[in-house]
Amino acid sequence: MPSKNGAHMTPESTPGPSNGVRRKAEEEELRLSKKPRTRVSYSCGECHRRKQKCDRQVPCSHCIARKVPELCKAYTPGKTDQDIHVRLARLEHIVETALPQYWVQGHTSGSPDFSSDRRRSISPGLEDGNRSQPEEEDPCGGMFESGRWFGKSASGSVAAPVVLEQLQHVEKLSAGDSISINQLPADIFHPESRLLSTLEPQNAADKLKLLISDYGFSPTKVPELINELPPRHLSTRLVDHYFSAVNWTRYPIPERDFRASYAAICAEGMMLNPNNIRFLPLLFVVLAISIRLAPEHVGGDERTRKVTSSRYYWSSRRALIIAAAIQPDCFEMVLTRMLSARFLILDRRMTESWNQLGAAVRTAQALGLHRDGADMGMDLVQVEKRRRIWSHLYHADRSIALVLGRPIAIQDVYTSTLPPSNVDDFATSDLRQPLPLTTPTLSTFMILRHTLAGIMGRMSHHFQQVRSASHYSDVLALDDELLKFMRSLPSYYAVDPDISLDQSHPYIPVHRFLLVTEILFVRISLHRPYLLRRLGSDRYLRSRKACFESALTDYRIRRAFLATTTKEARDPIASAYREFQAAMVSGIYLVLYPRGNDADSMHAVLDTFLKNHDQKELDETTRREVNIIQFLKDRSMQMAGAAGSDSTSNHKRVNVSANPLESPSKQVTFAPNHQVIPSSTAGPVLSNVPSLSITPVPTAGYAHPPARPPAIPHHMQAVESGSQSGTGSPPGGDVDSESTAQTLLDQWCNIFSGGPTDDSAGATSRLPWGTPGLADLSGWIPATSPIMGNDPLPGLDGSDWSYWESLVNQIRRASAQASPFGDSIIPTSRDMSKRPRSDPASSSGSDTAAPKKTRTIPPPPEPIPGPQANLTRILSWNVETPVPFLQLPPRKVGTSVAPGTRLSLLRDLLIRHDLPDFVCLQEVRARQTDKAWISALHNAANYHRKGGPKYSMYTALNQAKTGQRHFGVVTYVKDRERVAIAREVDWDAEGRVLILEMKSGWALVNVYALNGSEYMWRDLTLKSAPKTRNERKREFNRLLLQECRAMQERGLRLVLTGDFNISLTKRDCVPRLRTEHPHSLARKEFNDEFIPGLDLVDVYRALHGDRPAFSWFAKGKPQGADCARVDYALVERSLMDSVVDSTYFEDSTERGHSDHAPFILTLQDLHVLKAAPDPSILHLSAEPTSSNG
Repeated sequence: MPSKNGAHMTPESTPGPSNGVRRKAEEEELRLSKKPRTRVSYSCGECHRRKQKCDRQVPCSHCIARKVPELCKAYTPGKTDQDIHVRLARLEHIVETALPQYWVQGHTSGSPDFSSDRRRSISPGLEDGNRSQPEEEDPCGGMFESGRWFGKSASGSVAAPVVLEQLQHVEKLSAGDSISINQLPADIFHPESRLLSTLEPQNAADKLKLLISDYGFSPTKVPELINELPPRHLSTRLVDHYFSAVNWTRYPIPERDFRASYAAICAEGMMLNPNNIRFLPLLFVVLAISIRLAPEHVGGDERTRKVTSSRYYWSSRRALIIAAAIQPDCFEMVLTRMLSARFLILDRRMTESWNQLGAAVRTAQALGLHRDGADMGMDLVQVEKRRRIWSHLYHADRSIALVLGRPIAIQDVYTSTLPPSNVDDFATSDLRQPLPLTTPTLSTFMILRHTLAGIMGRMSHHFQQVRSASHYSDVLALDDELLKFMRSLPSYYAVDPDISLDQSHPYIPVHRFLLVTEILFVRISLHRPYLLRRLGSDRYLRSRKACFESALTDYRIRRAFLATTTKEARDPIASAYREFQAAMVSGIYLVLYPRGNDADSMHAVLDTFLKNHDQKELDETTRREVNIIQFLKDRSMQMAGAAGSDSTSNHKRVNVSANPLESPSKQVTFAPNHQVIPSSTAGPVLSNVPSLSITPVPTAGYAHPPARPPAIPHHMQAVESGSQSGTGSPPGGDVDSESTAQTLLDQWCNIFSGGPTDDSAGATSRLPWGTPGLADLSGWIPATSPIMGNDPLPGLDGSDWSYWESLVNQIRRASAQASPFGDSIIPTSRDMSKRPRSDPASSSGSDTAAPKKTRTIPPPPEPIPGPQANLTRILSWNVETPVPFLQLPPRKVGTSVAPGTRLSLLRDLLIRHDLPDFVCLQEVRARQTDKAWISALHNAANYHRKGGPKYSMYTALNQAKTGQRHFGVVTYVKDRERVAIAREVDWDAEGRVLILEMKSGWALVNVYALNGSEYMWRDLTLKSAPKTRNERKREFNRLLLQECRAMQERGLRLVLTGDFNISLTKRDCVPRLRTEHPHSLARKEFNDEFIPGLDLVDVYRALHGDRPAFSWFAKGKPQGADCARVDYALVERSLMDSVVDSTYFEDSTERGHSDHAPFILTLQDLHVLKAAPDPSILHLSAEPTSSNG
C-alpha cells in the first residue's frame, strides 16, 4: 500500500529501532575515518592551565613572574603527560602497585563496581563524594606504615613522608608503562623493614655518629654498657633461669626471638652493631629480674642479689636512652619498659613502676598494638605476637592503677586488639583453631587475666570518675560481675579446683594461684573503701563480709600453695602488696571482733604474714607493713583479753550469731541480686563473718584517754562535716562518728600505697598524691605513747604508730556509739526485735574493779522468730510508675517510658525479700477502665512463677474515664484467706486509699497521700468544690482520720503503710525541712492530730531512734544530697509488742527506676490478738481483682 508521500515500504525498510542504531553506528564510523583537525596552540602549558594570555616567549613573562621558568613548555593538546585525567589514572596505577593493601581495602575485587573504579576516577560523578558511609570505614581506623601506626587525624607532615618513602622505590613510569609487585623490594611492606623504618634518612649507625660528633655523646658509653654485662657463663645461666622459672609466670616474652638476639650480642662482643643496641636494654632488665629472683647458688645472698639487680636495672635505663635516640620505637622497647615496671614492683617502688608502664603503653600505641593486626592484613603469627604483648600491658596498666588509685592509661573505647589465642606456642601451633578454655595451655592464664583486667578497669573508672556521682550500687554491680567471673572459671583454675592435671602441667597450679589471689585482692580493693563505713548498721555489711571472707580465702589458698611448692618456685610469683592487704583486713577484723568466731583464723593470717617476713634484711616498705600487722595483732589481743575479763565479771557471755543475716547453723552465699541470703552450700567465698558484741577497752591504764574525740585534720573536715554522699549513705547527724574511721583508713592507703578511696566523700578529703608523710595529723596524734601497764605497746614507731593508734580508737569509738546497746558492732534485725530491758542482776555493781566509764553488757537480744512463729511481713513501695515491669502495648502507656523493659523487676524484688505476705504499691497510675493495665499489674507479681506462691491482687484505682493516668494503689496478698474485706473509701475517687480488713482482727491501710502545693485540685466526681492541693491534703488527712477511727470503734487494730508525703521531723529530710506555710501547717496537724488521735507509732523511729533513713531521693542529684523519709509504717500502739523490725532499702538497685525506696515492716503473732474485731465482719469475704480486670 502506498504511503501518504507516495513511497512504497518494503520489509527491509520497515521503520524500527534497528534502523536508528545502524544509522548512529555508520555516523560514528564516518567520523572516526576522518582525519582529526589539528589545532595549533601558541600558549605554553602553564598559561593554558591558568587560562592566561601567553606572550609566546620562552620562558614567557607569566612563568618568569611566578618564578617557574623551567615549567614554561609549549602546550600540545592531548599530550598524555599534561592531560589531567590520564595523569590521575597513572597516579592511581602507581598507588595501586605501591600500596596494594590500601587499594584492596578501598576496591574489593568481589565488588560489582570494581571494574569501573578506574573509569569512575577518570570521569568522576557528582555522587562520589557521598559514597563513603561510616560503617564502611577501615576497621583499623588509621594507617599502619613502616611499623608505626597513624590515626586518621594525623598531620600530613607526620604521616605523609612514610608513604612518599615507599613511593620513591617505585620506578619512574612513563605513559602506558606498567609495574608489578615483583619489581619492588621484597621486604618493603614488612613492619620492620630497614627501607621504611625511619622518617629520617639516617640509619642507626648514622644517628649514633651524629650523637657523637654533633651532640657531645661520649663514644665510650656503649662499650661501658657492654662491660656492665656479667660474664658470659653467668649471663647465660641467668637467661636460662629466667626462661625456666620466671618468664612463663606473669608476662612471658618470646623466648626464640630473645635467644637469637642474645646470641648476636654475645657474638659481636665489644664491637656491637648499632642496629642491635635496641636489644641491650631488654637484656639488662631480664638479667635484673632473673638475679633478683634467683636462688642463692646462682645469684648469691639476698643483699648481693638486690644490689646486683639494681645495677642491671639502671644499666637497662641508660641503654634504653641510647636506643631510643638512634632507633625508632620497636617491640624491644615496649618489652623493656614493661619488664622495668615489673622489676620496680619487686623492688616495692610502685609509683616509679606506674611511670615506666605509662611509657610502655605509649610506645605500644605508637606501634599500633592497640589495633588488632588482623584488621590490618598481618599474618597470624604477627597478629598473635602483638595481641600477647598488648594483653600484658592491658593487665599491668589496670593492676598497677588499681593499687595506686590512679587512672588507667588504656581506654577500651580506643582499643580493638583481641585477647590472645589459647595455644601453647603461637609460632608453631595452628592459630586458626585455638583450643577451648577448658583445655589448659600456657595461654589460658593470659586470657582469663585479660577478662579480669576488664573488670579492674571498670573498678578504676568507678573510683576515678569525677563527672558524675559514684553510688554504692555500682560497687555491688561490680562485685556481682566479679563473682560471676569467679564462678565461670575453668575447673582447673577455680577456687575449688580440679587438680588432676597439676602434675602433668606444672604451670597450672602457679597460674591458678596467681589468678585466684588476684581476684580476691581485687575484691578486697573494691570493698575496702566501705569496710568501716556506718558500722552501726548493715548498710555496708556486704562490703565488710566481702573483705573478711576474701582475706580468709586468700589465706587458705596461700597455705595450700606453700605446702606444695618450694621457695625457689614461690619467689617469682610473690605479691607483697596482695598479702599485706589481706593481713591488714584480718587485723581490722580482729579490732572489730577480738573474740569473733573467726578470730583464730584471722590470727593465723597475721602470724603467717609475720613469719614469712621474719628476716633481718627488709626494705622500708616491708618493714612498715610488718610493724602495722604486729601492732594490729597486739591491740586485738589486748582487746580480746579486756573483753573476756569484763564478760566474766558480769557473768554474761554475749553470743550473737556469726552472721547478722542468718542463723548460726547456716553458711552464707551472695546472690547476684545484691541480697545476702542463707544457704546450705558455700559460694565462691567460704567463710562466715562473726559480729560478736564486745566491750570497750578500759582506759585506766592509758596515758591518754582514747575515748576523747580527736580534732579533725583540716584536710578532712569537708567530708567529716557531712558533705553529700555519692555512695548511698546520706549525710546525717551521725555521719561524723560513723565515717571517721573509714576516712582515716582511706587517708592511710592514699599516703602509703595510693589505694582507691570512696570518691563520694569529695576531693577535699584526700591528701595530694605524692605526700611525703603525715603532714596535718597533729589532731590525731597523741602527745605521749599509750602504755598498757608498765610495758610499752609493741609494733609501730613514730607517726605510723600514732596514726594506727588513732585509727583503732576511732573504730572502737564509732562501733560503740553506733550500737544501741553500747557494745554490739553490727546491730541487726535480731538486735531490734525487742528492746532489751535492764537486768538488775547484771547491773548490780558486782564489777567494782572496772572503770566508771565501762558499761555492763546487756542481756543478748531476743532472736527473730522463725517461720513457725507466724511472722507477717509487709513490703511497701511507691513505684512512681509500674510501666517498666508491665507487659503493655506502647499505645497503652502514654508516657515516654518504654513498657516491659524489666518484666521481672517486681517479682525479683519480692524473691530477694523472701516473698512478703503483703505487698503495698503506690502510684500505679491506672484507671478502673484499664483492663489491660490491671491484667498486667496482676501478672507482674507472678512473673515466671516457678513453684512459689501466687499473689492475689486488690486495687483502688482512679475512677476517671479519661485523662492522664495518675494515682492508684495496689495490695498483693500471698494468702487471700486472711482477708475478710477489701474496700475503697467513698470520699476518694483518685485511688489513694485501699483497706484490707483481716479475719484475725487487724486492718492494713495502703495510703498514697497528696503532695501539697498551691496548684488547684479538682474532684473527679465533681462533688467537691475546687481547692488548692495543700487544702485537699489537710482535708484528705482529716477524712482518713475519721475512716480509721470508725475501724477502731469496730475493734480493728490499725497498720497504716505507704507514701504519706510528709516528713515528720528534721531528721527525716536533707538538706532541710520545709517549714514555710502551708507545709508546716499540714505537718503540725498530722503530728498533733492524726497520729495522737489514732494512738499511732512511727515504727522506724521507735526502733532505731535518730539513725537516718530515707525513702525518697531526688533524681539527677547524688544520693543523699536531696532526700526525705516520706514513706513509713504507722502502727497502733497496742500492736507495738508484735513489731519485730522496720528496714529501708535505700540502694539504687532496690529502688530500680523509682525515686522512692521500698521498706519492709515485720510483725509477729497477728493471728492471736487480745481484742477481737466486730464479729459482724467475719462472715464477709473479699474477692481479689481478677487478672482480666
